[in-house]
Amino acid sequence: MKSGVYVAGYVLTGADDHEIERRAQELARWYATGVRWTGHHGEDDRAALD
Repeated sequence: MKSGVYVAGYVLTGADDHEIERRAQELARWYATGVRWTGHHGEDDRAALD
């Protein structure tokens, strides 16, 4: 049995390993610039997600 919380999932395809690596790097850049984490925290939780 498996359990987990997933935010997103991706499948990369390409003609060869180099193309897949390039696409993985593009995906990482897109994700890093396009995702903003927000949430509610309790009073004891000092970590901010914004």
